[in-house]
Amino acid sequence: MLLWMRPRATTVNVLSLLAHLQHERLRSTWRVVVLLALINLGGQSSLEKLYVKVTENALDRLAQNEHWQAKARQVLQKYADFISINRGVWAIA
Repeated sequence: MLLWMRPRATTVNVLSLLAHLQHERLRSTWRVVVLLALINLGGQSSLEKLYVKVTENALDRLAQNEHWQAKARQVLQKYADFISINRGVWAIA
């Protein structure tokens, strides 16, 4: 009688791959993209500088959304993580 056992390392590798994929998916949400851009800009920025930083860091998101600038503004207005300092200037709350 032969018994076949799977090595445990395969299970761990699959779980770590799934965890990595989930982390990448969460990291690329619009909310996180805008938050990381503002963090990189010192916590406060004009929309123009924010747009430049988003284009540097989230090319995959830009390719999926033709109106990405409107989406970034929507995120800024929607979440309590961001506050408007002045017209066209946003900061992390």
